[in-house]
Amino acid sequence: AMLQGAHLLPNFNEPDLRKAIVYFDDATRLDPHYALDSAQLGGAWRALSALYLSDPEQVSDAYRRARAASETALELAPDLSEAHTSLGFVKLTADLDIPGAEVEFRRALELAPGDYRPVDALGYLLAAQGKLDDAEVLARRASGLDPLSITPVLNMARMEIATNRLDEAEASVRKAIALQPTLSHAYAYLTVIDLLRNDPVAARRDADLEPPGFWRDYADTLARQREGDRVKADAALDAMVAKYSFGGPFQIAVVYALRKEPDRVFEWLDKALEVRDSGMTQLFVTPFVLDYRDDPRFVAIAAKLGVDSTRVARN
Repeated sequence: AMLQGAHLLPNFNEPDLRKAIVYFDDATRLDPHYALDSAQLGGAWRALSALYLSDPEQVSDAYRRARAASETALELAPDLSEAHTSLGFVKLTADLDIPGAEVEFRRALELAPGDYRPVDALGYLLAAQGKLDDAEVLARRASGLDPLSITPVLNMARMEIATNRLDEAEASVRKAIALQPTLSHAYAYLTVIDLLRNDPVAARRDADLEPPGFWRDYADTLARQREGDRVKADAALDAMVAKYSFGGPFQIAVVYALRKEPDRVFEWLDKALEVRDSGMTQLFVTPFVLDYRDDPRFVAIAAKLGVDSTRVARN
């Protein structure tokens, strides 16, 4: 059961993630003392909450399960790298506790320096701190350790998008799609790249290719802002606000940034901080929002995350 879950977990889409949780639950019932399975279960619940859930009660419940499973894994095996990685991601995306997550990720890496997962996790965290050069080094290292893993490739794509290396970013995203055609997020990233290239036709094409769910709705809303029909653009944004005001305030802020409405951008970034939206870990790699990085309100929000954005190098 654990192996079946571990096979599905890296596929980076909601249906396989939910199936993985069922397998991991089966494994923990069969052997409650199996630390590795508890760590995997914690990681799966955390990913489901951070990436796909929008209902406040469901988000809270999934994070509660993630934290409990991760802490159980550490109690059973304090030196298990996967347990530290799992708890680190809970601290990062459920609590927005960047320093706490860094402690866990660095301990995980110390315990398993040849495992791509703590390398990838630490790279993700450094990107959340705006340390994109260091984060990119770790993303490349993680990809080298496991060339078939998707998450380091997507992490690389995010940094390439943020630094306006759009051809490289597209190549990275398409590599991820080739590795796993049913993954989520990829076509939403391509939609962002299309918009940065000022190509609304391509943005519409790619938004429509994103699998149904939150990331399709997000990509669709972004694409509509550049299609020349303000009524449809407003309606798409209104629908997103109605559906994802808890689960996606950061992405709503991104849409307002694309529309060049700064007051609404910061209204929704404040909301994202208030509900501890995991999207806030993407503050330094997300186009459109980054257009406002010199605004004192951006500096203040970064400071609440523990990051001095005035010292973050510009790429």
